[in-house]
Amino acid sequence: MRALAYLILTRFKNRIKNTIKNPGAIIIIIFIIALVVISAINNPSNQFAKTYRHISEVYAMITALYIWVFVMNCLNGLSKGASLYSMPDVSLVFVAPIPTKKVLLYGLIQQMGTSLLVGLFIIFQYGWLNSVYGVSLVFLIYILLGYALVIFSGQLSAMMIYSLTAGDDRRKTVGKFIIFAICGIAALYALITIYLDKDNMVNAAVSVANDLPIILFPIAGWIQAAVVGLWTGQGVKALLGILAAVIYVGAIVAILTRSKADYYEDVLQATEASYTAINASKEGRIDSALPHKVKLGRIGISKGFGASTFYYKHLLESRRSRVFVLDRITLIFMIVNIVFAIFMKNVGIVAAFSFATYMQVFSVALGRWIRELVLPYIYLVPEPAFIKLLHCLRESLMKLVVEAIILFAIIGLILDLSIIEIIFVVFARISFGLLFNAGNILVERFFSGITLKIITVFIYIIIMIVISIPAITAATLINTLVDLFPPIVQSFMAIGICNFIVSLLVIFLCRNMLEFAELNNR
Repeated sequence: MRALAYLILTRFKNRIKNTIKNPGAIIIIIFIIALVVISAINNPSNQFAKTYRHISEVYAMITALYIWVFVMNCLNGLSKGASLYSMPDVSLVFVAPIPTKKVLLYGLIQQMGTSLLVGLFIIFQYGWLNSVYGVSLVFLIYILLGYALVIFSGQLSAMMIYSLTAGDDRRKTVGKFIIFAICGIAALYALITIYLDKDNMVNAAVSVANDLPIILFPIAGWIQAAVVGLWTGQGVKALLGILAAVIYVGAIVAILTRSKADYYEDVLQATEASYTAINASKEGRIDSALPHKVKLGRIGISKGFGASTFYYKHLLESRRSRVFVLDRITLIFMIVNIVFAIFMKNVGIVAAFSFATYMQVFSVALGRWIRELVLPYIYLVPEPAFIKLLHCLRESLMKLVVEAIILFAIIGLILDLSIIEIIFVVFARISFGLLFNAGNILVERFFSGITLKIITVFIYIIIMIVISIPAITAATLINTLVDLFPPIVQSFMAIGICNFIVSLLVIFLCRNMLEFAELNNR
């Protein structure tokens, strides 16, 4: 065990040294800390009394987040599993004369640290959670710790599920049935309860998420009870939640160490898949991280000539990945935006649109055209670079239009907007999608050669903020100086027009990015 303890401490020490030697990483860490500190110092609740929405809504959001994360991890265990290790561990630790129980403990300790790092995005939600619900930084840290425990438990569960079902399709079917049955029963109960209280559906949904039996949902409900119990001073509730989670984790560890002592083979494939995806992400080789199984159906592109072939290729890829009209990731973002709009119904369209735009920054970054930049084919097509770039963007723009119409038609009905208001909100949404695509082109054109991807992400966010300033400024000035149309119509009209102008200008200035593959060197 001394060797494993030395390995953990040495890795931790080396990471600190690498961070100290990396000025870019230090700048980002200081920037993140500064944002959190400034938000805490400028806390409106410290300055004057303010009416907040009921904190129980945050508790319900915690339940939904924890359930989603845990279920996704468990489903992952039915396909490729999960691993607590890295490829160097496979090469060095697995072959060392160390008992498997100690190696498992070593993996658990590593995963605890990783889970905390994965959950750091929660800290960035402090601003709006504090302004809307009065959430303190201490409570946000509780939520982060709970999220880390859910991730940790989910990874451990995925590892166990894979160990029990690998190579046996019947067991995989049974496992999938059990997971979907639990989720289906919980969802059916929630929908029936909410439907029975039509006049107060939001409060009914919040109540369902915070009470029995949803709070008994494995791991997710237990840890939510522990987090809320600790924060509200309900000692018994917190203790029961923690105790249930500890027993669950202990049971899984016992299953892994006793029922099948040599579990190394079960994590090798998951470790290799994880290692390949991480390296592909670092080097920009998105194709190496693609799923192993896709829906085929009709094969062959069959349409297009020259640069237009890329558009039809993207259409075919989208058809294979979509669930209904849109792909799974887009649907998830839409559901999150709709749920937020329901909770913020009394605030109005500005809050819902702002949150949806914030989420769009991350969803647009997953566009299919970016994947073409790391492959040689697009550079070999003998057509002008600008034409090739426009054809690559066609599928993303079409998807933006469909997603904007569906999303804000639903949100518009929820918020009782008029048809004209919905039209201009959709117009502004499409314009922001085009703007963020233009920002992506700008990043890929000038900063794709940066090897440290966290610096690229930092630059990406800064660029998205900068190119959004003209539209926000224009909307503010229009509403201040002009009073021809309703404020919502004027604001979103100005935003849309300004975004389209800036987007087209950026795309035109970067029109030569496909002339040479070296411009996108990764």
